[in-house]
Amino acid sequence: MKKTFIYGLILKGDDTIRYIGKSDNPKKRLRSHIYNTKLFQAQGKRLNHKDNWLIKNDFNVDYVILEECDFNIWQEREMYHIKNHSGLTNTSEGGIGGGTIKYTKSYDEVKQWVQFNLRVKSLNQWLRYIKNNDLPDFIAKYPCQAYKNRGWVSWGDFFGTNRVSDNYVVRLSYDEAKRLLEPLNIRSTTEYRKLYKEGKLPNTLPKRADRYYGNRGWLSWADYLSNGLVANQLREFYTYEEFKTKVIELGLMTFSAYKKYTLENKTDLKLPTNPNTVYKNRGWVSYQDCIK
Repeated sequence: MKKTFIYGLILKGDDTIRYIGKSDNPKKRLRSHIYNTKLFQAQGKRLNHKDNWLIKNDFNVDYVILEECDFNIWQEREMYHIKNHSGLTNTSEGGIGGGTIKYTKSYDEVKQWVQFNLRVKSLNQWLRYIKNNDLPDFIAKYPCQAYKNRGWVSWGDFFGTNRVSDNYVVRLSYDEAKRLLEPLNIRSTTEYRKLYKEGKLPNTLPKRADRYYGNRGWLSWADYLSNGLVANQLREFYTYEEFKTKVIELGLMTFSAYKKYTLENKTDLKLPTNPNTVYKNRGWVSYQDCIK
């Protein structure tokens, strides 16, 4: 049986639990918490209680393992620990999809209710319906996740159409997708989409991962691809004059040669992939101007 972990975030030197979550790799998850809070802060995005707690304490945090449990019961174990700790920065009671509901009805009961009460026959119709209408508390918005190990067959089975098409493929969860992608060492969103278009990635992964996983655990492209890269907003690039000297030293005499080099060589992170954007209003005229 696959195992996973329920972990808690603490301040270094203080064993008071301030946040509880689930992860197959808590050490990497801690790095993701820190990375994304810094990114959201730099982008001026709205921060949650956990983000503000991390910032207030200068990210001087660590994690502890509260429990190692079977993967198929992590929701109830996470909810148990959140319920039994006070002073947390969590904004939900935990469980499936980070919400407050534990879906106790069986897959067959939920399927029968949907087929009898809703005139929904496709995934697109379902997504429109849940966007514009409330569901009963016992119906999950994303039953493919809620019943993944509890009877889920396919969207065609769920709607009673039994149609099979790419739209009804059950996508991997965010963590499963990350585990599949990590050994592939994909370095950019451009490379990911190119591989997807060429059919070199399984269709259990979404083409537009940031959209699909937006409310299903998405953190960032760097986290999704596990490539360790830092977003442009947090990277330190060469000055424009240093950049011009560098490209001449490398012998990159055309912009296409430069683009190929930066996509294939990730050792020098001070070279931007899109210099025209990075050096806009900082001296940029054209790439030909850089190599004069």
